[in-house]
Amino acid sequence: MSLFDKLNRNDVEKTLQKAIKNKDSLVKKAKKLQRDPQLFFKDMYAKRSKQLISKVPVKYEGQNQFTVVSAVYNVEKYLDEYFTSLTNQTLDFKKHIHLVLVDDGSTDDSAKIIKKWQKKFPNNIRYYYKENGGQASARDYGLDYIQTEWCTFIDPDDFVDIDYFKNIDQALVEEQDLWMVSCNLIYYYEQSKQYKDDHPQNYKFKQKITCFDVRDQNQYIQLSVSLAILNTKIIQENGLRFDTRIKPSFEDATFMMNYALALYKKQGRIEPHPKS
Repeated sequence: MSLFDKLNRNDVEKTLQKAIKNKDSLVKKAKKLQRDPQLFFKDMYAKRSKQLISKVPVKYEGQNQFTVVSAVYNVEKYLDEYFTSLTNQTLDFKKHIHLVLVDDGSTDDSAKIIKKWQKKFPNNIRYYYKENGGQASARDYGLDYIQTEWCTFIDPDDFVDIDYFKNIDQALVEEQDLWMVSCNLIYYYEQSKQYKDDHPQNYKFKQKITCFDVRDQNQYIQLSVSLAILNTKIIQENGLRFDTRIKPSFEDATFMMNYALALYKKQGRIEPHPKS
């Protein structure tokens, strides 16, 4: 007998043994079902539930509350991915994250998509509509509805890493005297489906996690509000607003400079975990 024949014979024997084993198992289950149907289905339900629970990811219980203010204008193409990345955070979304969506006069189906997600998370997602006035005016509108200690301004055509808010929460717990967390931007190119860490300011994230004086704008300049976690109290007490005269973009750079000026010897933190 050739080696090939021996291998085939072994495979056949293993297959037959498995079939016999499965048959015996089915016979036992059939007898159990016939003997006590109620117990059979009860055990089956318990076993299946245990299997499903084991596959559900464990949510991280944080210590901070966050609000994301997003100015929305004709971004229906990206909204589902935006919501998915936020609602699936390892930091428990329902307990720790709130979204304020300000529709700046969209003419597409952005409102329809937002309301679809709002039905799923009515306690976490708020929707407001205003006439078109630009991103700065929409963000200013949303500022009045922040009720948490921390806030950020993620754009609705972006998505974030699944551990984004978990890492930020941990940073705030580790360093009690923080007033800002600065996060990295990873570009995602749709056509090639590639990620690139080539933002001009990514040098800040090539070192170990670092705390810095927020007023130090030489090495740690922060220009984007969508990449920063800010303290709501500082914003409200200093009456900070986005300058609606600056269009069509970069109004957040002025906002960040005013935020830095409002602080005196306060610390920020470089958080290298990505946001794309």
